[in-house]
Amino acid sequence: MFLHLLDRAQRRELCRAALFLVAADEVVDLREEEALAHLRVALGSLDPDDLPRPPRDLDDLLEGLDEVFDTPERRRVLVLELAILVLADDEVDERELEVLAAVCRRLDVSRETFGRLRELARRVLALRADGMELLGEGP
Repeated sequence: MFLHLLDRAQRRELCRAALFLVAADEVVDLREEEALAHLRVALGSLDPDDLPRPPRDLDDLLEGLDEVFDTPERRRVLVLELAILVLADDEVDERELEVLAAVCRRLDVSRETFGRLRELARRVLALRADGMELLGEGP
């Protein structure tokens, strides 16, 4: 939704974080795959041969994240997009929340701001579902 605010390096890091987050609960749900595919399409400027590898571990994910996402606005875009991925399968796993919490701590995103971003993520997903239903591709 707000990916146009990110530069190329930030888009790559968002992609890396998304790959890590989707695998955090060791179950990749079809809805998570769809959300990840939607994100990749939205990231469009990344060459398919240039897609990053997922981080090795949480420390690898967090290393330098605060330098790449150098403004509060861009940090919130990252957290919003990751929250959308976490909520996509309607089953929030503690391991996913731990990753999100670690990202928020690294980027100085407050609990209050995270709560607001999480609610916005829920609304984005609901709006997407409503749109797909209206277009005849939903339930």
